[in-house]
This record gives sequence, C-alpha cells and structure tokens, in this order.
Amino acid sequence: MEGAFYKQAYLEQQADQIESALNEIQVPARVDGGVVKEDRVRYHLAPAIGLRADDLMQAMDHVSASLGGVDVRYIWEAQEQTIEVAFSRGKELRLLPLMHALDGLQAMQAVVGMAANGRPLLLDFTRKNTWGMFIAAPKGAGKSELLRAVLVSLALTSRRSEVNFIGIDLSGRELAILDALPHTLSAVATDASCAAELLLWICEEIEQRRFSGFSKPHLVLFIDDLNRLLRAAGEDGIGLLKTVIDGGQDTGIHVVAAYRPPLKSIESSLQRLPGLVKATAYPHKQGKGTTFDGRFTFKVGSVSSLVEVAWLNVHDLDTAVRIAQNG
Repeated sequence: MEGAFYKQAYLEQQADQIESALNEIQVPARVDGGVVKEDRVRYHLAPAIGLRADDLMQAMDHVSASLGGVDVRYIWEAQEQTIEVAFSRGKELRLLPLMHALDGLQAMQAVVGMAANGRPLLLDFTRKNTWGMFIAAPKGAGKSELLRAVLVSLALTSRRSEVNFIGIDLSGRELAILDALPHTLSAVATDASCAAELLLWICEEIEQRRFSGFSKPHLVLFIDDLNRLLRAAGEDGIGLLKTVIDGGQDTGIHVVAAYRPPLKSIESSLQRLPGLVKATAYPHKQGKGTTFDGRFTFKVGSVSSLVEVAWLNVHDLDTAVRIAQNG
C-alpha cells in the first residue's frame, strides 16, 4: 500500500530479546532476520558450536517467558534452524514502542500498526489518496482503539501549529483523551446539539478557507460511534457531515470516523469519494463462530493490506499526553 514503509528495528528488537534470553541460560546463539508469516515471526538461528537440538528445545520455555508468555517454537528443517514467535493479539504490538523504533516520521503521518508482510503501516493525511479514514467494525472489534491510535500518532508527529483536532463522541468515553491534548480546539461534543454546532462550524470553516485560499493548519474531525451521531442528528446532521466530507479534501479538513456497518445513510457517499482509507475489522474463525482479534483490512483505492493494529494501554495514553503537551 502506498504510504507504508519497512523498518527492521521493531523485529530486530525482538531478535535481541530472544538472543539475550538464550544467553541467560548458557545457550549462546545468534538470532537475526525476522520474516512475518501471517500469525508468526520466523527468526534465523545460528547456535554456538557444540549446542544440541535438545538444548535449544528445552530453552524455548525460558524464551517464551522472556517475551511475555507467547508461543515460541524451535524448528530444524533442511539444515536450517529457526525460531518462530507467535503474535500476541492485542497485547504484543504497542503504539509508542513502535513509533519510537521508526525514524523520520513527518507531520500528519499516523502509525497504525504492522502489516502481514512485516512492514509498519503509515498513513500520510497530506496525500490526496489518504486524506481521511472510515473504520467499519462490529462492537468490541477494536474500532475505538484504532481511532485512538490514529489520533495519538498525529498528536505526536505533528505540532498544534500544524494540525488541530475536533471530536464528536456521543458516548462521552472513547475520545476523552482529546480534551487533554493541546491540538484540540474545543471540548469533545457529547450530545447531538453540540455535535450539530461543530459540524456547522466546520462547514463555515470550509467556506472561509475556500474564499481565502488558505488550508493550514490541517483540521481533523474525529467521530466515534458514527451510527449514534447520525441517529441523533437526523437528516440535517447527515447533510452537514456529507458537506464536511465532500468539501474537506481541498481545504485541509480531514474526517476520521468509526462506525458499525451497515450504515446506509452515509456508506454510498463514501463509496463514491476518492481519497478515503477504509479500514474493516478482519474476522477470525474460532470453532463454529467468528471473533475479531485486532486485525483490520486497510483499503486505499484497489489496494488492500491486512494490518495488526497497534494499541495503547492506560500508561501509554498518559505518556503520550505528556509528550504532546511538552511539544
């Protein structure tokens, strides 16, 4: 996908952890590489002379413990020795360490996670083909977590002179972090009346920017639970949102929203509009049922990528706020 780039540092960090764990129990070996195979990462293993396969097999429990208890396997096939490490869905891939491992992040770039090919996925909201994003997922599938990952990424890669935020969250929970960020222009709208006022203000801002010819700083509207907003706002609210979506692309105004499909009142408009990233929760078969494990399919135009979304725990959110507040 355009906008993604490869950075080996994240996989190298885990390889170093494995190598250190082996050395701790006197099983010296060199660990390098790092090839992502759907749900596992395979590392090349070069054990010290004299080590037996049994020694390495017995060492896997210690390696697993050092990585937080994830499944680790030692494999010797066709004269090649490898270690395979399972992804720990929803626990292994944290946003702040991933961002720390990536050099040269630019303003208006958001880090969202790791693609199945081992490449971190970045979305550059200054590009015409990725100016906005809509996240479609059922309840509990991680859409709010993805929304926060995009929000925090932009707050950490961009100064408030470069981007401003506005939020609508009628649940009043998922976007609370916005109120603590210096980029945010006003309190998060948590009722339909305030949401309508914000949408109307953005529509007026679009007209002012068109008249003046200025489209900076960027303005990002974050919406969680778009379904609830459109039910509460009615036809007028739907019309205002469509105006924001249609007019924002050429005026530096972006929309990042999460919703539960289907949403017929808005989805047809999204299908026709170029430049939107569409992120859809990826179903995981478990027995006879279907669950969701934090992976999303990201689609830009006709190109799709399966991505493990990076997440933030409570400590990470606090850390991100402090960093953003300190500029």
